Amino acid sequence: MVDVLLCSTYEDQKRDFVFDFKDDGKLQRLTVPIPIPLKIGAREFVQRLITFHNLPCYLETGKGLKCLFENGSFSDLAFAELTKTLYEFNKSSCRELHDKMACAALEQMNQSTQNTADYVSSWSNTFTQEHASYSSANDKSEESVFSDMYHSLIHSAAARNTVAVGEHLCHGNG
Repeated sequence: MVDVLLCSTYEDQKRDFVFDFKDDGKLQRLTVPIPIPLKIGAREFVQRLITFHNLPCYLETGKGLKCLFENGSFSDLAFAELTKTLYEFNKSSCRELHDKMACAALEQMNQSTQNTADYVSSWSNTFTQEHASYSSANDKSEESVFSDMYHSLIHSAAARNTVAVGEHLCHGNG
């Protein structure tokens, strides 16, 4: 069977995230190893990056998010830009990791001694077992469904009201 998808080789993958920004007119570069896939949202991770790397604090103004330095001047570095860049980086990195995993799985399958029928049979059994755990073990017959429905209808408040109105009409006319 293809074990590459369960392999820990693809856990704890890291890639260097690079973000360029201006600080007092100087071009700065933030390079940080990012776990792939990122297990938290990009916005939360950006907040952690800002705190951990002592990046300038961000203030929300009427015109958007801007960076405020200690001297009070605003920078062009925007929180939204950093978040968007990190989100796109994570998205493309995950896609590359999944492609790499898929290629490794196909390569392992091609080099395996098992034939296609064995794979189909194994995956079919696994699929059946997985989905059987979510289905009800005792499916109801049509008779039991009708019986339950009839019982709930007869003993409902609406049925009692209908019978009471019918009795009232019968006794009133008689």
